[in-house]
Amino acid sequence: MNSRARIKEMLEAHGKKALVVLDENPFHPSGGGQPGDRGLLSGEGFEAEVKDCFIRDGVPVLQLKIKKGQVARDMAVEAVVDVERNRVLSRMHTGEHILSRILENRYEGLHVYKVAISEEESTISLSYDGEINWEMLFWAEERAQEIVMKDMPVQIQVMSREKAMEIQDLKINWERVQDSGIRVVSIPGFDTIACSGTHTASTGQVGGVLVTGFRGSAPEWSVDFTIHRERYLTAYSRVIRPLLRNIGCPLEKLPGVYETLHNERRELFKSLDKLKNMVLLPWERNEWDGISILSVVVENLPVDLITPSVRKKMETGSASIIFALSVDGPGKASFVLAREASLEVDLRTFIKDNPQLGVRGGGGPQWVQGMTSETSSKAWLKALEKLTISNY
Repeated sequence: MNSRARIKEMLEAHGKKALVVLDENPFHPSGGGQPGDRGLLSGEGFEAEVKDCFIRDGVPVLQLKIKKGQVARDMAVEAVVDVERNRVLSRMHTGEHILSRILENRYEGLHVYKVAISEEESTISLSYDGEINWEMLFWAEERAQEIVMKDMPVQIQVMSREKAMEIQDLKINWERVQDSGIRVVSIPGFDTIACSGTHTASTGQVGGVLVTGFRGSAPEWSVDFTIHRERYLTAYSRVIRPLLRNIGCPLEKLPGVYETLHNERRELFKSLDKLKNMVLLPWERNEWDGISILSVVVENLPVDLITPSVRKKMETGSASIIFALSVDGPGKASFVLAREASLEVDLRTFIKDNPQLGVRGGGGPQWVQGMTSETSSKAWLKALEKLTISNY
């Protein structure tokens, strides 16, 4: 998809960025939930990446990132479309049509109102008063595979508004249709929809459809899928096989094992919740430059059992700084760091200024918590010794 063209218009130009219009544009613009084509433009002493193509005032506009030289009006350029990316997006968009139509045909009241097509995974947004679950999505996925395997033709026609209105069962949002040239994509006997995206010539070219997840609650739902079926199944398999071996159960019993563990965990946390205010921690006190610190180090104790004690120390003004560390293993610990209100320091700044503590977490000026790779209380106390009012 290489072609010769000229820069017809320069709409914007700021440093290395520009918006231009070609006299002959080979790039497909964004639309129908599909992003615009990407590629390259090159001319004499000039190179630029085409980052997007979109419609503005009825004209396709290219968004450029200039790599060499400067762009100018009437410049002769060679336009190169990223054909492989376009092909993947076309497969993904046709796969979306198949999966959406199957869901809408099977479940009364289910309506797909928006899609987001991308190269890796795409998303279908739908309204449905019922409950979305894996059973119905697996069923839809199997039906989609059947349509793919049938290798049915995908036909594209551009027609007038009047002609489109004569098509029975055409899925179209007439309120969004502004021009007279309506692009109708159809899989004869299965689906007919107005869509401005690109598509494959047949359903077989999609390759496969795999639902990867869903989220939401009635009536707003989102379903994620991919056309990279084999690659994703291989990746899932490489995770699940070692897991099954470690657990020591056959595949069909894994959901039951998970449910049992989930219930046991829920009951455990109910029991732990009752113990929160009964936990006595071995606090140690240190003082320097008028700042007192209470610290405690424990092993494998959930943070939820530590935080009530930390909050109590804060409220009673027991110390300027309260620090708790729960060591889970080598190089892995949970921590809570808090200060009394009168101490005017930002604990977030302290964490930022001490990268050697290996902290992952966050909070506010008075309270931070998370994970740390530094399991030595001595290292933490050494860092905290530098925490004086004059430092911050």
